[in-house]
Amino acid sequence: MTSIIPYTPSFKEGLETLLEDSFVRADVQKNLLQHEDCCLLLVEETKILGTALFTGKNKKTSFTLYIHPNHRRKGLGTLLLKALEDKMALEGVEEAVCDFMVHPREEAFLTAHGYNYWFQSNYMTFSGPFPKRPPIHMISYEEAAYLDTHQVFAEAFHNMRTLVGIQSTLEAPSEEEEEYFAEEKDNLFLLKDQGELVSCGLISGQEIETLATHPSKQKRGYGQRLLEGLLYTMHQRGHDQVTLWAVEGNPAKIFYETMGFQVQRLHTLVQKRLMPPTL
Repeated sequence: MTSIIPYTPSFKEGLETLLEDSFVRADVQKNLLQHEDCCLLLVEETKILGTALFTGKNKKTSFTLYIHPNHRRKGLGTLLLKALEDKMALEGVEEAVCDFMVHPREEAFLTAHGYNYWFQSNYMTFSGPFPKRPPIHMISYEEAAYLDTHQVFAEAFHNMRTLVGIQSTLEAPSEEEEEYFAEEKDNLFLLKDQGELVSCGLISGQEIETLATHPSKQKRGYGQRLLEGLLYTMHQRGHDQVTLWAVEGNPAKIFYETMGFQVQRLHTLVQKRLMPPTL
């Protein structure tokens, strides 16, 4: 008989064995470090058949759902997804996002459960050669630069989303974002030209989470200079491979390819509004 239970560290080894897909395994392991209490397991006695994990108790969050190939097409995915959606709704999540490597089976499953297409994104990797020195004018984040940093990110990504047809509004500054930037000050880098902030980049481990140049300053080489600086820094920190995501249709994808990045996977992102929990 199958049951759905909360994850506990005692299941760590069994969960790693379950996740045969190395990409999914790395994603789950990374998110468990911060969101262990957001993980569910589908088990049969002591054997793990599947897992589902969402990435934080926010109004909008993403999730991963995985059923072992030997146990698919038996209704177990539907069972686990329903339990995860109920848990997310109880934690105040209003909108759920899921991404998956492009495949008609996964798309049909999520569509059947009310998820709507959002956009596609490319998972890209870089393995060298790495720059030998950092660029001039790249500096670590300064808290006094919050509003300028916010403006670069907000306007660059709003412009990109509009360009590729993703519904977008210009994000406003927030205390939450300001605190996050301050916490990540050792991983957030700025590029200035004649004292004016033109590009910003945020790294996390071996991943470039965000890289943006203000729309009015694009196509002047600033993005390339900052990217070279991020690659140099990440290599100095011991990473021999760097990863990032590039939205399909974003001209930046071509830029990354010219810089040596290669597409490894194309993912589709879908989203769904969740119903409030029934009391």
